[in-house]
Amino acid sequence: MGSSTTPYKRRYGHQSSMLNALSAFVHRLLRLPMTDNQRTLSGILQRTTGYLMPVDELADTLKSAYVHAVQNNQLNPDRARICHLSFMKERQGLQHEYILAYVTLDGLPWAHGADVRLGVIKCERNVDAREDGTANHFTAALSNTPSSGSPSMSSPGSKSPLTRIHAADRFFIYDPSHFAAISARSTDACCHTHHFYIPNPAPTRLLDPTGIPPLEFDPPETCPLRSRDDTSPPSLYDLAAAAIALNLSAPLYIIWTNQCYWFAAALYYILGGRRAVEGAAQSPGVIEETSHVTAEASGVIQGTFRGMFTFASQADIEALYNSTVRDLFDEELKKLYRALREAVEGALQMARENARMARENARMAHENARMAHENAEKERALAEKDQALSQKDQALSQKDQALAEKDRALARLAAELEAFKLHGASGQPGPSRAPQV
Repeated sequence: MGSSTTPYKRRYGHQSSMLNALSAFVHRLLRLPMTDNQRTLSGILQRTTGYLMPVDELADTLKSAYVHAVQNNQLNPDRARICHLSFMKERQGLQHEYILAYVTLDGLPWAHGADVRLGVIKCERNVDAREDGTANHFTAALSNTPSSGSPSMSSPGSKSPLTRIHAADRFFIYDPSHFAAISARSTDACCHTHHFYIPNPAPTRLLDPTGIPPLEFDPPETCPLRSRDDTSPPSLYDLAAAAIALNLSAPLYIIWTNQCYWFAAALYYILGGRRAVEGAAQSPGVIEETSHVTAEASGVIQGTFRGMFTFASQADIEALYNSTVRDLFDEELKKLYRALREAVEGALQMARENARMARENARMAHENARMAHENAEKERALAEKDQALSQKDQALSQKDQALAEKDRALARLAAELEAFKLHGASGQPGPSRAPQV
């Protein structure tokens, strides 16, 4: 297997933004944090960096990621694209092989720096550690042969080493800084690197509703299938569908046919297509950029054990792809896309309903505020009226008091006058004059 080595800028005449490049340089020079808090793959998928994700978690994880992005108005997973694949091989031990998928914003080249880097996904096949101990794994994997027949050669609950061992197809999610620290210590060899290129015009992000009015967002019922000649950066659901298809086609770990060599080669071929197989060897620039040791320098050969036994040849992988995996991949891709589409539309429907409820709550709050204001005005008017009536009552009370005082004065005068009259009639000396009012 090889890779396409035509540089991205030369092939598509792409010119990076001078302002962005200068900004990135100044930030690195002054050790300043980049803007927007450096978006990462772990943030998009809502998983911690270094998280081990089994293949059966992929669909639910992606659905949750798309829903989370819509509900929180964050970077949509549709913008996380694989810019290139590295076919890796351990130089020691069993010479394990795996794929590194470099994920960037919109599939821009990894070399564009921290502004576009989202993370790296390590894709590999291993034996299922939940089924038995390590010693029996190897023996059981040896017993898994294509002609073994039934799924198990032992009774239920038996610890016989002939029990079938299921493959553990899995992804490791790394943020850029975490992966840089790991790769700096790694001695693994890079057998091939395959780059993807953004076509002009760029592919439509089918499941990204960003900037589209909710009522106008209407993604197609099905996604276009990925051809073997497709050069565009794969989406996360392309990668997930490929891994699911491989797991369905060969769920058992069979050391002679369906081991890590087979899984890595098949995944590399499904996503990279013919160009990944027929292209030239990787260029020195890629090695420097991703800090890998080349397979040529380390003396290892992809698909072989110690250079003596070939477990996964190009012809075998292509034959498998043409016979069964291609159809499985297409079906899983359509199925996963439909599930993600439904999840996005459900999230948008919920967002629309929440927006409608928010508008209704705002209208009710405005109406309540208006009624409260009217009631307050009425209360104020009533209070003023009560105060006026109170003042009037107080004035009337004061008037009543004045009249009562006059009545008492008149009563006193009447009494004095009556006394004067009585004294005058009896001949007794009385007052020398009439009482003064």
